[in-house]
Amino acid sequence: MRNVNAFRLPLSGLLCAIAVIGCATEPVWRKPGAAQGEFDQIRYQCLQGSAIPPTYNAATQSVVTTNYDLFNACMGAHGWHLQ
Repeated sequence: MRNVNAFRLPLSGLLCAIAVIGCATEPVWRKPGAAQGEFDQIRYQCLQGSAIPPTYNAATQSVVTTNYDLFNACMGAHGWHLQ
């Protein structure tokens, strides 16, 4: 019985930490006064401009990746900021 109690405190601490991390929200793009349509348009343009040309392999027909540093810079240049 004593061994079970020895694990309760560390286990409860771990569960609390997981709960807090799980409740964290992801950053959101914001621009004061901007409408959703403007965001959608700029996001599309920035995704197109930051796409790395597709690569082909045996597992998939094509894989398009995004250069997120370039994407973030593009969004920032249009006045959008992550919060």
